[in-house]
Amino acid sequence: MIVLLAGLGGSAALGWYAWRRLEAPVPPRIATEELDPELAEAIETVRQKIHADPYSASAWGELGKLLRGSQLLPEAAACFAQAEKLDPQNPQWPYLQGEAVRMFDVEAALAPLERAAARTDTADTIAPSLRLAEVLITQGRNDEAETHLRRGLAAEPDNPAVHYNLGVLALERGDLDASLTHLQRGEHSPFTQRKACIQLAAVYRRMGKTEQADQYSRKADTLPLDSNWLDPFLADVTAVGRPAQFQQIHQLQMRGEHRAAAEQLTALIREQPDYRAYVALGESLEKLGDFDRAEQALRAAIALAPEKFRAYHQLSRLLWTRASKDARTDSRRAQAEFEDAAACARKAIDRQPDHAMSHVVLGLALRQLGKQEEALQSLRTAVELGPNLTDAHYYLGEILADAGKVAEARSSLRRAMELSPQDPRPQTALAKLKKD
Repeated sequence: MIVLLAGLGGSAALGWYAWRRLEAPVPPRIATEELDPELAEAIETVRQKIHADPYSASAWGELGKLLRGSQLLPEAAACFAQAEKLDPQNPQWPYLQGEAVRMFDVEAALAPLERAAARTDTADTIAPSLRLAEVLITQGRNDEAETHLRRGLAAEPDNPAVHYNLGVLALERGDLDASLTHLQRGEHSPFTQRKACIQLAAVYRRMGKTEQADQYSRKADTLPLDSNWLDPFLADVTAVGRPAQFQQIHQLQMRGEHRAAAEQLTALIREQPDYRAYVALGESLEKLGDFDRAEQALRAAIALAPEKFRAYHQLSRLLWTRASKDARTDSRRAQAEFEDAAACARKAIDRQPDHAMSHVVLGLALRQLGKQEEALQSLRTAVELGPNLTDAHYYLGEILADAGKVAEARSSLRRAMELSPQDPRPQTALAKLKKD
């Protein structure tokens, strides 16, 4: 009898184990054949860890971090979601899920970030509260954002990112004194200095203190782009292989070191030509003023992947910029370039119809080609798609003014001023409109 019971128990255990293996979660399919070999090998190594222990939250998290570092964001988010199911009390998994998701779906990022903030003691880190507040601000949920920022401020009274965001919220409420106090706390931090100076210029302009506003505008123009604030949950999220090289190049571009970036991108292309490298090279070469080589790089990107959007958009911007310069000396060449810019913008829109800046570029090119009604339609579409895009409102205002639609032009230019108080273009255009 005892032997029989032991046999039945053994069979039950084997059955339970088989069921567990059969029902085990499976890592997402990654098309590794298209990836850098070093990255593909690293992904496969971690996938094997999951196959060996599919209920290990740490293994799922490791794969998610590897994918996040390589900008494979939906796949990374799926891995972090699975890690959270297996380890539901650990705040890093919903945090990393929300942090990845916010890159492609801001609304969907809120729920996991809220779970992370609820599970995190701010004495350990304010990262979930700060990240959640930043996402809430983009959604216009300012009161909720301030609650999380105040929570972070209580734990880290000197955190420049918290002060910066509180300063922005105070400015939106019209509390200029409070905005100044917070923004000045972020004025000297490498994480917030440039954007703090831009906002300080806006505050002083609202106060009517033009001299201080101009000083901060000039200072902002001399500063490098701000670094990302230090995020402990992302500390061990690193890229591998070619993606790591792209990250280094991106940092160079962020710092304005476009010559060094162009050199590294050229080396990457010699090693293995690819779409992303050509587009990035085109961007850096344009910043360096080398328009001809920038055009060659962007056309090479289009030849490699004609179905993709970004190279067409960048090329349309480049052609419009060069045409605007050439219009002063060679009107025939400029006309051809404006036509080419419009054609490229249309191809970008075909591939991504909701991209507001492509509609802006199309409108500007059509304006130069004398197609005023079509230009107006393109700019109106740009405003619909990007209601908070300063350039869309500003250029629409200019074209409306050209068409003699003064009231509409004034409204568009005022909206551009509201969106970017530090930008002198809408103010200049409004002043001209009043004189006319």
